[in-house]
Amino acid sequence: MKGYINFSNKEGFRSVVDEDGWLDTGDLGFFDNDDHLYVIERLNMIFKYLMHQVSPVDIEGVILQHPSVQSVGVVGVPNPETTSAARAYVVIKPGCRVTEEEIKAIVADNMPFYKHLHGGVVFMDKLPESRGGKVDKPALLKQAIREKKS
Repeated sequence: MKGYINFSNKEGFRSVVDEDGWLDTGDLGFFDNDDHLYVIERLNMIFKYLMHQVSPVDIEGVILQHPSVQSVGVVGVPNPETTSAARAYVVIKPGCRVTEEEIKAIVADNMPFYKHLHGGVVFMDKLPESRGGKVDKPALLKQAIREKKS
């Protein structure tokens, strides 16, 4: 891949390959001990709570441990006092029940204070999906901002 399509560029693409040959996709990932690459988060979805950086995928992993949770998306809701606050959008498995307090408790018991769900928990029937079938976090963030205004 040479880069991203950019129709304003004469060649038809914009190169974002660095001097080491890496393509800057805006994703955050890591290599394991067997040199397998894992892409875990979009860099632009990481947010700050006070002076701490928060990766939503960390919180989502904890919430998904709850047996009643089918899927989850976490976003940083703008907050003037803390910069952002984590809010979880949760889909519950059919026939199961879980409360906001239970979701908050599992996070509080397993994560540092700055990764707690200070922005709350919202239950949904279905999470919005991107064209690639992943949770559409930008759509969730837009929804969070709309909810804050109402």
